[in-house]
Amino acid sequence: MDARISAKERYIQNGNDRISFGNKRSPIINFNYTQGIKYLFDGDFTYEKTSLSISEYLKMATFGYSNIVLKGGKVFSKIPFTSLEIPRGNQTFFYSDNVFNQMNYFEFVSDQYVQLLWQHHFMGLLFNRVPLIKKLNLREVVGFSGVYGTLSNANRNFNSSNTFTVMTNKPYCEVSAGVENILDVIQINFIYRLTYNDNAYKTNYELNNPGNTISNWGIKAGLKFSF
Repeated sequence: MDARISAKERYIQNGNDRISFGNKRSPIINFNYTQGIKYLFDGDFTYEKTSLSISEYLKMATFGYSNIVLKGGKVFSKIPFTSLEIPRGNQTFFYSDNVFNQMNYFEFVSDQYVQLLWQHHFMGLLFNRVPLIKKLNLREVVGFSGVYGTLSNANRNFNSSNTFTVMTNKPYCEVSAGVENILDVIQINFIYRLTYNDNAYKTNYELNNPGNTISNWGIKAGLKFSF
């Protein structure tokens, strides 16, 4: 079950077809509830999980605007780790919004979690004051991504044969700074992993996950249409 509240969203509707123009005037709230039933459609487990997210667009006049997403959730059952909460990592060379760009795939797992994703777009606040750069219409962007999750003993024991990481007493965090609107559509971001980046953690992770390495720094490019 999915429920979505977006009070001031603008859209065009033609019959059952709806095209959204986004919502920059009020928060967007999403609620999800999933119920798995054993044997139904060949299901192997009975389980429940739920999540709630709030997305907000904050305009700050000449200082640009921020996009903020706060999300939390919980799994109430004992199930395989692939059905638990796995933060979305990114091991490609392409930058993506709403993921953890310096985290590996399947690196962490939890059954209750909270995460914060924030990006601020300065819309040329600094670059527009530099004569030669101003002509290029480049725009500055910075960001922060963090997630903290825990795993119950029941799910730890049930998934004990797997090599994922369970977070300790600190969240996973990363920051980014970049330039967007390069040739109108290209964005380049420099990303730094703030936590779970010490040598002891990286050595242990790489021993348990042969062929996978962890890098504190990353440079990734993507496509971003700015208006």
